[in-house]
Amino acid sequence: MNNKSLAVRGVVALAVVAGAGSALGAGSAVAGPLPGGSAYEDLGGGTSMTAKLAEERVSYQRSGVAAVPTSREVWVSGKVRVSLTGKATGGIIKGGYVVGCQVNLAGVGFSGNSTANQSGMASAGAGSTLSLGPGQAAYVPIINQTNSLVDADNELYRINGYKFAGTSASVAYSQEPLRVNGCAGYAQARARMSIQVTAGGLKSETVLWGKPFSLG
Repeated sequence: MNNKSLAVRGVVALAVVAGAGSALGAGSAVAGPLPGGSAYEDLGGGTSMTAKLAEERVSYQRSGVAAVPTSREVWVSGKVRVSLTGKATGGIIKGGYVVGCQVNLAGVGFSGNSTANQSGMASAGAGSTLSLGPGQAAYVPIINQTNSLVDADNELYRINGYKFAGTSASVAYSQEPLRVNGCAGYAQARARMSIQVTAGGLKSETVLWGKPFSLG
């Protein structure tokens, strides 16, 4: 068994989706735990994938952009752990958060390897603030790897996702900002982690969803 562990600082990019419901509401504690999530996929031939989003937390920021009533800023943290069995030889962990303004993110997730719900989403640059109107949503990738073969100012320096070999991997992210501007109604976010597995020359993808939570 080959164990890999990597603490990752992400590149922020936001996008657009529309609802109600929250795990933590506006005016609640400045920081608090989130329920995380898990996913299991039988890939056939005695090969399986188990993934867990653990130690997920959110911290509400009350200064800067978050001081404007139509703006929100939170920091998210968590760990993604993957375990493989059978003929699996490794894979790629990609992940981020879907952020929405007046969007029901509870209806966004799909089971299995479906990724159709993310198509058509826009994105913003690292550390930027996303402008979202009612009914809009966005995907924010936060798990990235650095490419040591190029300089830090090269556009290929950061690689979307963490590639690993072997049958287990763990990726941690800490205090990654999600910033939204122009949303006069309720705003939500929801973790979306994608695990791509290579086994016997074949590749598969499974999506792990967290629970929706309020951006305050």
